[in-house]
Amino acid sequence: MNSFNMELDAADDTVAGDDAASAAPCSGDVLVKPVLFVVDSFFPAMGGAERQSLVLARSLRERGVRVEFVCPQLDKSMPLQDSVDNFPITRIPFWRVKFLGAFLLMANFALYMNRHRNDYSYIHVHITKLLAATLGMLRGRLGCAVITKISGHAEFSGGVLDRRRRFNPAYRMMQRYIRRLDYVQTISQYTREVLIGSGFTDEQILLIPNAVEVERFDEPEFARGVKHERLRIGFVGRVEQVKGLDVLLQAVAMLPKDVRSRISVNIAGDGRYLSTIRALSASLGLDDTVAFLGAIDDVPGFLKTLDIYVQPSYAEGLSNAVLEAMCASLPVIASQISGNTDLVDNGRNGLLFPSGQAELLSQCLSRLTGDESARRGMGQAGRQVIESGYSSAAISQRLIGLYKNGN
Repeated sequence: MNSFNMELDAADDTVAGDDAASAAPCSGDVLVKPVLFVVDSFFPAMGGAERQSLVLARSLRERGVRVEFVCPQLDKSMPLQDSVDNFPITRIPFWRVKFLGAFLLMANFALYMNRHRNDYSYIHVHITKLLAATLGMLRGRLGCAVITKISGHAEFSGGVLDRRRRFNPAYRMMQRYIRRLDYVQTISQYTREVLIGSGFTDEQILLIPNAVEVERFDEPEFARGVKHERLRIGFVGRVEQVKGLDVLLQAVAMLPKDVRSRISVNIAGDGRYLSTIRALSASLGLDDTVAFLGAIDDVPGFLKTLDIYVQPSYAEGLSNAVLEAMCASLPVIASQISGNTDLVDNGRNGLLFPSGQAELLSQCLSRLTGDESARRGMGQAGRQVIESGYSSAAISQRLIGLYKNGN
């Protein structure tokens, strides 16, 4: 196991190993070989981990690091060899057959990695599931180190690290193999504590948060300047029960009529819970207040139309939406849960309320809708937080240090 200093100046160190040090990178590349990003999900997609992998890949490319992607072929209409943003993608065949499909996916991925075990400087897994476990099985045969990212909620609630499944033989086996990997990337303090309790060593765990492409929020076309008739409150993300949009709608319904007449609530996103939330909005008499925009491609553009961002989730890892809202200089009202509390300093760059407490969320909305100065000050403070520790430039430099010293 290699030790790794997480300071940014680690990115300036030389490539570890005599052979690597003597090999000259091609065309200004920082690493002799590319880094492999493994995304165990639909890819490309708008999910948080999937988007985050592309954010980091683009930032690493700007700094001379070549990145390639591997993911399962979850949609048979998508080719086995593909590209996105000029990054090569290899999809591993997958068949939707219970148990057998998972086994065959792991076997095919193992064959792929065996053929390419010496082709990469580093392997970075962005969703910890079957493919991460496969890499743990192959650990002694790989020619480079492996880091796997654990966001928190998905892995601990129904995923491979769910403690409720620790007596399931298949999950116990996967957990054992995942613990064999060189490093585990966690994005919040709470997730780090859970990993320690799950048997990972302190030396394995690297706290590296999600990153934001700050420059995307500085482009002239995204400059906020349009004054709307109503104050705009918004949310963007998957419309699932865990996101707590029912709490947001209930909180809006509790607002005094004079406050409701001055605001609009804009929900951007799609998901299994959308029809339920639409029905709840109608039953609460919010048709004139709440707009459902569906899935959107231009998140910075959407955020720049808002005055307040709300993240009422019941559980999070480290929300990309909150990071981006803060980067867009928006005050954030968020549930007081792990991930949100890593980002929102109550009263400084936003407001926190106990998860599920619609009445207290309503009070937060009343407070900010009536105080333009507080909104502006909190938004500026949030932007400073992002610039100081969550920019894609800063996070990619930390990763380069890891990749160069982890061979």
